[in-house]
Amino acid sequence: MKSKNLSIIDVMKNTGQWMPTKSVSSPSAQTEGLCGQRTETITNFFNFQTFCVKNPQLSNVDRAVIEMQFLFGARISEILQITNADVSASGMVRIRAEKGSVNRVIRPIFEAEFWLNEANQLLPLERVFSRFYFYRLYKKYGLYGHFGNNKKASVTHYFRHIKGAEINQEWQDLELVKNALGHKSVRSAAYYGKKERK
Repeated sequence: MKSKNLSIIDVMKNTGQWMPTKSVSSPSAQTEGLCGQRTETITNFFNFQTFCVKNPQLSNVDRAVIEMQFLFGARISEILQITNADVSASGMVRIRAEKGSVNRVIRPIFEAEFWLNEANQLLPLERVFSRFYFYRLYKKYGLYGHFGNNKKASVTHYFRHIKGAEINQEWQDLELVKNALGHKSVRSAAYYGKKERK
């Protein structure tokens, strides 16, 4: 049997985590990202696998944290607080509620090996890393941008903005956004549905 290279979409479909996106011009979904380019959704310019291949100097921790933010919209503070008790034997990771949110469980795809085998020596990551470490890392690699009308660039919260906007753009369902991002109320998720002010 011939082995084939699986795309991130193939992997996500096979694990039940696929949420299709389409390029739709929507002010709430537009972002200014890498190199100041205007783009409609993050899927147009960010491919996790390619990014890691082009940046082999990234540590396993760096890649694992970027994956958690890119694929699942987890807050950097939630990731830094993951403990050994939050990682199951099968590789699922519990994201504990924070800032009025609710717990959720996610399954890392590309960096699952890190969470299963390496993380137990480092968790919680906040003992070793701060959100400022990741802030500087993201700035260095251009993983930031402007969302909506914000004049200030979103850095460690950027992937969360994108995930919420993409889900809302695709389904216009704030309940879905709320559940995906772990918000306690739909009111919190409504931020991702606001239109850009002129």
